[in-house]
Amino acid sequence: RWLALPVALVQGIGRLIDAALYFSNEPQDVAQLVDFVTSDVTFSMEKARTILGWQPQVSLQDGMQRSVPYLQEIGLL
Repeated sequence: RWLALPVALVQGIGRLIDAALYFSNEPQDVAQLVDFVTSDVTFSMEKARTILGWQPQVSLQDGMQRSVPYLQEIGLL
């Protein structure tokens, strides 16, 4: 089961963990990881279309509509 938490809270916890690990031999990149996984990233498909001749088989809207029942079934929505 997923637990939804505010991004700012998780970022703050990540920074606290980094501070606690500052003097240890553990990597200190928890806050950076949280920032990465909570950021919006989009990619253009133009290069795949131009170089490879690739075309999506379904539209984004159709793909999202198809995904909803599956995500509900596995408890992510």
